[in-house]
Amino acid sequence: MAPGAAREPDGHQGPPTRRAETKGHRGRKDDLAWAHRLLLRAGDRLSERAVYRLDRVFAHDDPTGEIGAAWGVKERVRMLLACTDLDAADTARGQLGITVLAADMPETWRLWETIHDWWDEIETLIETRVTNARAKAANTGIKHIKRTGRGYRNHHHYQRRMPLRSHRQTRRRRTRLNQQATAAKCEQPAIVIRQDSPDSQPA
Repeated sequence: MAPGAAREPDGHQGPPTRRAETKGHRGRKDDLAWAHRLLLRAGDRLSERAVYRLDRVFAHDDPTGEIGAAWGVKERVRMLLACTDLDAADTARGQLGITVLAADMPETWRLWETIHDWWDEIETLIETRVTNARAKAANTGIKHIKRTGRGYRNHHHYQRRMPLRSHRQTRRRRTRLNQQATAAKCEQPAIVIRQDSPDSQPA
């Protein structure tokens, strides 16, 4: 089946469910597949030791091959989003489709359909490198305010808390940047002018 084609659910279960069937439980910290968060780390940034551990995961803790297939799709998505021009992105998209076809799992097919539906927005990201991450972070901060306060009956009080939190975080960020700048300035070697140097003679 070609990538993007309509696909009916076939009852195939994903890696977490399959793992629960074979191991009797979901992923734990002492399982190779979930230790050190290797599956979530960027493949091109792994050390030789980490690559060795990842190979052990695929060899001994992935009997169905689904974990390795999902990891390969994840890496293809990373390569796609790292592209800096549309031609390279189109090539990476085709490579992602081949990997999704090889994985042939409901989860990866749904991911492919999502990328297909949002391709115009992905092209905009590649051209401008602009995202809505700041807006999402602001929304998360607002939710934290409401959760921490266990709800607000006074709506005006709730509104006032939002800019106060934003201002506090801005001050913390500026303080941290000032401290880093001061530390960098202190690390610069001092320039000592000798008394007998030409620069020390009066004009």
